[in-house]
Amino acid sequence: MEGVYDEFRRRLDEVGLDALVLGPRYDERAPADLRLSALAPFARSGLLLISGGAAFFEDFLRKRRDEPDPLDAHTRRTVEALVEPLLRSGVRVALRYPFWNEASPLPFQTIGRAAGLFPSLLGLDLHPRHGPWMAYRALVLLDRPLEEEPFRAFEPCVDCEAPCIAACPVSAVSRQGWDANRCFDHRRTGECADGCHSRLACPVGASQRYPLPVLRYFQGSALSCTTKSKN
Repeated sequence: MEGVYDEFRRRLDEVGLDALVLGPRYDERAPADLRLSALAPFARSGLLLISGGAAFFEDFLRKRRDEPDPLDAHTRRTVEALVEPLLRSGVRVALRYPFWNEASPLPFQTIGRAAGLFPSLLGLDLHPRHGPWMAYRALVLLDRPLEEEPFRAFEPCVDCEAPCIAACPVSAVSRQGWDANRCFDHRRTGECADGCHSRLACPVGASQRYPLPVLRYFQGSALSCTTKSKN
């Protein structure tokens, strides 16, 4: 398992993904219905895959196909290719995705927080290295144990001066959280197309910020989804 897993981690880096290992310490913090054995009876560990920084999205934009839900489809192809060597080596694997059309959707933010990520004022979770410049991509459940990293409390917003609050042009971000309706109402005017001002102001993981083409794609994609849901 070690050799094939080391190769898996190397290939993760190549496609712009990162992984949090889920094991006994995750189970101690997770709700009962999200513990590993509840997600898959055979599971002895899990890998919560996230895209950190711009590399995964830049790869998607280069390879984007004309198909329904192109980012989700790209994610599936990427993750399935990554786990193929694990399957060939005899590892039993189950895959779950954070997509709207999954038959049994999982609360990935709850899983991420049990894995040690922190909820920010922006409605986004924060990663110690990537800050808000991350997104959940998949959960890989395995029938072999993997060593977890020691859990460290990560709560950067507690003592932060919160430049994200001052940066929002319509005060949609506050210590009470993110006002999604106010945010999207403003974005429909054409503002914030080059990125969320509050997200850009976050000091955590600033070196991981998305470049302008990626920011524009996701701002437009999110706005399109919200507009459709209101029609």
